Amino acid sequence: MADNTRPSVFTAALAVIKINNSPVGLMRNLRCQEQYQRGEVRGIGVINPSEAPVLSFTASFQASAMLIDLHKFGTASSNFLGRSARSAQALLSTLLMNETPISLDLFRKVPSKIDGQDPPAGGVVGGIVTGVKEERFGSIAAIYLNSQSFDVSENQISGTDISGIYLEPMILSVNPPTVSSGFTPATQDIKPGTELTASGAIGV
Repeated sequence: MADNTRPSVFTAALAVIKINNSPVGLMRNLRCQEQYQRGEVRGIGVINPSEAPVLSFTASFQASAMLIDLHKFGTASSNFLGRSARSAQALLSTLLMNETPISLDLFRKVPSKIDGQDPPAGGVVGGIVTGVKEERFGSIAAIYLNSQSFDVSENQISGTDISGIYLEPMILSVNPPTVSSGFTPATQDIKPGTELTASGAIGV
């Protein structure tokens, strides 16, 4: 018999990704990497370190999505680059003098009661999931783009890839975190009748 007390494995079909609080569909993958550089404290005559203090933090991300146009990343409007600029110089000047970091939230879809439902406990009734909500998995407050690419290949679905860095560690708390950048993401329920993407696609 399956152990229903354990959390289920996280999968792409359960994931909801939001950029600047806007859901993103048609994403293929998201990968984040965080590194903590440490120094080593040792004295003369000792070969093993006695301490390993953290000296710096770096973090990077990579993401890919199906290509709709250069104004979008997946189904969401792309806020990474000012592609709507009237000239290439205007785009470069915007990056140089008015760049704004992007926030990213990752959620997991879980059963939840719906207000007004009978019985009110809801969520799973008779083995049927009657309500779904978004449970926070992690949040990144300040993302900066380093690269963007796209491909158009014969007999293939066109895609786009982005990569960059973020300045603060991902927060894995259930409650909305308050980070130094001032960004506080919000959790919301998926309302009845909300159209979801096909199974396997990240987003709503």
